[in-house]
Amino acid sequence: MTAEELLQKGKTAATSGQKDLAREYLGRVVQLQPQHEEAWLWLSGVANNLPMMKGCLERVLAINPRNTQALEGMNWVRGREAQTAAAQAHAAAQAAAAAPTGSAPTAPATPAPHAPGETFTAEEEGDHDDDPIHAPTFHEGDEPLYPAAGMRLLIMAVERVTGEKGVGAMLRSAGLEKYVGNYPPNEIVFNVPYSEYSAFGKAMEDFYGRAAKSMQMRVGQELINYGLNEQPRLLGIMAPAMKFMPMAMKMKLSIEKVASRTRELGIPIGLQDKGDHYEFSVGMCPYCYNRHTDIGCGAMAGALVATLRWATGKTFTVEEIECRGKGGQACAYRVSKTASE
Repeated sequence: MTAEELLQKGKTAATSGQKDLAREYLGRVVQLQPQHEEAWLWLSGVANNLPMMKGCLERVLAINPRNTQALEGMNWVRGREAQTAAAQAHAAAQAAAAAPTGSAPTAPATPAPHAPGETFTAEEEGDHDDDPIHAPTFHEGDEPLYPAAGMRLLIMAVERVTGEKGVGAMLRSAGLEKYVGNYPPNEIVFNVPYSEYSAFGKAMEDFYGRAAKSMQMRVGQELINYGLNEQPRLLGIMAPAMKFMPMAMKMKLSIEKVASRTRELGIPIGLQDKGDHYEFSVGMCPYCYNRHTDIGCGAMAGALVATLRWATGKTFTVEEIECRGKGGQACAYRVSKTASE
């Protein structure tokens, strides 16, 4: 098997989450071609401990000192090493302070097998999953419910774009006066009817007309930007250490994570790899629930743009290609795999 065939198998294993297998294939590539920059970078992305990751990144930078992803990775590694050194120094100082006066210095304790800085936590390695969010079961004819935290994020995202007076006017127009100055709690409790979410979307369109399409995109992006701190579990954002993995890998993992977390909210999600793009489809969209829209559902497009920008540092074009509010079977989005900037 050639080095390029091994590389492709390693990349496929990495993007499907088979990290042990990926390390095996990629390790064989760098044995055959020690100067293979791409293989070393991918190998750093599936490393399961800090020394291995650091060594792989150092090899990438020895080959190409300007490799931006490797530079990002090394910055993260150095930060992790600094945290570990600080923790160890703090522990040593505490031990010294606790020792009786005049006693012999105590030998430092043997580090645990999973000590920080040696082996990644599950979250850092990208394998960690929060406890699943369990949406209630809805029977035919029942109106589905959305989490209070999700409605709160939407209202706060709109406020960031329009200001407090603007969001208050839209809430009143939607018949949602109860939320004016009294946003839903930041809790994953399913108690907001889809019709309320949809009515708020319609109020935005009524206020802004055709300009609502660009407003939706901005709102979707602000929803992610704000939600990273406010409610990351609801959004399903990927682990920090994954941010400097190879572009194709982190893009695939981040969009898959968003899809899986959205399914947990009771929303049917389809995700297909179409070669040069992904197709992300929403089978029951809260934004256009039980109503017609000429604008479409651009907030999800904005949310996907912001998620991928956070994960990769690049902007990818996301366009809605079908909308339930326009008579389609789903709200579907084409996500380009080629960065636009």
